[in-house]
Amino acid sequence: MNKLNAFTSHSIPQQIETAFSTSNSLAGTLHGQRRIIQGQSGKRTALFPSKKNGGAIPVESRLELTHALNLERDPRVKDYRTQSLYIQLDEQVFAYPDFLIRREDGCFEVHEVKPSIAGLNDQEIKRFDIMENILKIHSINFKLIEASVLPSIKIFNYLMYLYSRGHQRVWTPEEKLLAIRVIKNANALTFSEMHKALIENNAHSHLAEYLVFHNCIDICNKEKSAMNGGSL
Repeated sequence: MNKLNAFTSHSIPQQIETAFSTSNSLAGTLHGQRRIIQGQSGKRTALFPSKKNGGAIPVESRLELTHALNLERDPRVKDYRTQSLYIQLDEQVFAYPDFLIRREDGCFEVHEVKPSIAGLNDQEIKRFDIMENILKIHSINFKLIEASVLPSIKIFNYLMYLYSRGHQRVWTPEEKLLAIRVIKNANALTFSEMHKALIENNAHSHLAEYLVFHNCIDICNKEKSAMNGGSL
């Protein structure tokens, strides 16, 4: 058995099963194996209120929070957890990857979020290479996500506004289809136009924010810019 296989965690499939079957805490939080303590000095920890996961997802940086919001929008993602896998990389080194993701097609992915891939040192690169090879044995795709591919702070704030307004309740498939049809028939390109059209057709106005957040419909760039106090 080579060195890589010797330190491959045979319990990874079991860890995945546990991660997605563990219930929320009494506070409604979905903790991973490594708990993220809120308010840690030097970290921008947060609890993301995930509708996709049915509980609060702990993150320990603004980049992780932004990535969680991206996963919430991605139709290929069924659900996800943070700090939920323990991976032994060698005799003395182990890792808890940032995100464990279950896709709608049943496959799994692991994501690490970093400010810059180019800024990684040789030791970090080697560490991620080993992690990728171990996960590959279990048919799990590994991705490094850097800040440059994540939404800017302005776009993040805009998306969080849409998320909070658009997810105040669970919409039925029939409600979503009706709202899309109403908005398209009205040629509505601003939220005020969408809200007016929805209300006139006995649909909830907050469906507009929900549909824009999930890329089911779009609004004009001028409207996006106005909501963010400047260009995106």
